Amino acid sequence: MKNKLFKFIKIVICILVIYNVVWWVVDHPIQSYFANKKLD
Repeated sequence: MKNKLFKFIKIVICILVIYNVVWWVVDHPIQSYFANKKLD
């Protein structure tokens, strides 16, 4: 039982890390593009 729970927690943490990396890569270039566009 303990091993299944540990495996589940590991999978959830991996999914969260991947989601955060993808969000950061997508979000930041879009923000900087609009910020530069507003400055011009």
